[in-house]
Order: sequence, then C-alpha cells, then structure tokens
Amino acid sequence: MGRERPIVDECLARLRALGTVRTVELRPGPADGLLVLTTDSGRFQYLCEVKRTLNRPRLEHALVSAAHPPKAGTRRLLLTDFVPGSLIDRFEQAQVDFVDAAGNMLVRWPGKLYVHVKGMKPTRVAEATASFLSTPNGLRVLFALLAEPGADVPAYRQLSEQAAVSLGTVGRVAMELKRRGFLETQRRKRRVLRRKRELLDLWVGGYAERLRPQLVIGRFRSPDRELADALKRLTAEGDGGLRSALTGGFAADVLTGHYRGDQLTLFVDPWSSTRAAALRWLPSVDGPITLLRMFWPATVKRTLEKGGARVAHPLLVYAELLFQGREREVETARLIYDQYLRPNISDA
Repeated sequence: MGRERPIVDECLARLRALGTVRTVELRPGPADGLLVLTTDSGRFQYLCEVKRTLNRPRLEHALVSAAHPPKAGTRRLLLTDFVPGSLIDRFEQAQVDFVDAAGNMLVRWPGKLYVHVKGMKPTRVAEATASFLSTPNGLRVLFALLAEPGADVPAYRQLSEQAAVSLGTVGRVAMELKRRGFLETQRRKRRVLRRKRELLDLWVGGYAERLRPQLVIGRFRSPDRELADALKRLTAEGDGGLRSALTGGFAADVLTGHYRGDQLTLFVDPWSSTRAAALRWLPSVDGPITLLRMFWPATVKRTLEKGGARVAHPLLVYAELLFQGREREVETARLIYDQYLRPNISDA
C-alpha cells in the first residue's frame, strides 16, 4: 500500500474529524486492511479497499471483482482520492461505503450510523502526469501482458510486436512497472508480472477513458430490422477480407449465453466508407452499431472461435460491458470475470 499511503492517511483524517467518531484504527487484514471505527453509536468494522482515480467502469470493476467479500458484521469501504458526484448513487445502490481524501463520504450502518458528506472539491489532481501506464500505448502493452495466462513476461521485442507499439514504449512501460513493483526480474533474467489484479483495475479504467476513444471508427444504423441480421451481412463469407471480432453484449452472449443486449459492437479491420455504403449502414450519433479499430496485430491468437462467431479476448469484452455500464451489462460482466478472467488474475 506504499504509494497509496497518502490517500489512506487523508481519508482516515477525514473520519477522525467527525464529531461522532472517537477512534479510527486501520488493522492488517484481507484486501487493504480492516478499519475499526468506534463512534458514539457503537463500534463498526469495515473491509477496506484503496482505489485511485475512480471512474464508473473502474468502480463497477471494483464491485464485480472483490477478492475478499466482507464477513458477517463487516461492510465494504472504499478509500480513494476523489469520488465524482455522479458516482455516489452507485455506492448507495451497491450498499458499499466510501471516504475520499477531499472529505466526501458515505458511511452507513443500518439503524445506528449514517454520515453523508458531498460537494467537497479535490484539492489537487491525483497523479495527473505520473503514469505512462495509463497512456493509450501503455494500455496496449498492459493488454498484451494481461491477456496471457500465467505471470511470465515475454522478451521486450516480442511484447512490442504483440502490442503493436515501439520497443521504446515497451521499455518505458517496463521501467514504470519495475518502479511500482509490478515487474520482477528473477534468476536467469526471467521476468515475472506481479499484482495482476491491481493492473487489471488500472487497465479497465484506462480502456474507457484513454484507449477506447482512440479506437472508435463510428456509430451506424443498418436497414436490417434485427442486429443479428446486420451482423450476418457484415460477416458474409468473401466480404473483401474484413477481419472482425465481437465485443460487448453480442460477444458476452456467445461466451455465456446470458445476455445479448441492444447494442452491436465489433472490432474490425480494415474499414472504409465504401464498405459502409455497400452495407447501407448510415452514420448515426446514437446508432446501435459501434465499430472499433483492431489494435492488436495477432488477431486470431487474441480472439476466440465459438459457435461460429469470432469473439474478442474476454478482457476486452469485459471492459466494453463495464464501459456501457447498464445494469444488465454489469451483471453479465460479472459472469465474464468469474468464468474467464478470475482464474488468470491473481495477486501474485
């Protein structure tokens, strides 16, 4: 928790400043520790998690992927640098409490304690320029690392080819991973990735804010009444060498059979206005079809073939569902995480 210690200390100070609070103690325990809060109304225990720079996908990921569910008599508490007002309703719905370094908080114990402070502004921008990992190219490298099972890191030149970035970019990413304790060099120059769960948290938020906007080709409407028919038309055999891979709800339906939704999202390569005209797809700012550029070169290796459909890597499907963010998409993201990602994501 070293680099997050300033956030934790500020959050604990905000709790100690409350008139009803007598003592605040953070003890070692699961996740990022157990917080024991002694108040005029009693003694309460929270399972703490520290999350920096929350956006909605990162918050949804935190709610989906908790490695240590709280035991009876314990609630979850997120400590963070700042919670935008737009996210507070999600904390209320999920029955998860939070405290941020700015002084905003939602701390509840049914029938005994209720503290809700909002409207406080951040005193500074957290890590505004510090992390190269959160740049689009840094996120490409993280995807290449997280998409592979196990913890071994390939040679940098191989990683450069897999992520479609320069060797220099891989070097910068590796340097920051080492500095932050994510990358360890062992005997015989074997490189091992550590704390993949924390890196996944960083990647999910970065996909929504930094990487995905660069990938969007456009949104479209099809003359087909059903999106499934529009998909068949697009992927018709012999269609000019188009490579495509489903993501979002349609991909999740192939992987889990749980939910398809009303949005069709695909990675494609190559794409042109001529192809759109041939399909009679019209650009539309709110169209149900979204096309994204494929950003990884090993297309076949990083897709799944299932039920006659080609599906993007589950990590991309998961991130897209959280980006869309509606209740059914998040519910389905939980299934993707449990079935396809959790086995490969550990705190090693």
